[in-house]
Amino acid sequence: GVRIACLEEIAMDRGWITPDSAHALGAAQANSGYGEYVMAVARAHGADAPS
Repeated sequence: GVRIACLEEIAMDRGWITPDSAHALGAAQANSGYGEYVMAVARAHGADAPS
């Protein structure tokens, strides 16, 4: 259950992508645990997306 090197999360932390962009990338993989994780992290960083 531990995520190692989540590229979208790293990119958000470094300011390379916005939380909304990260959420969209996670949504493309929404049927996987990884996609769900990316969307949750993006929402925690302020993505303007539904829960």
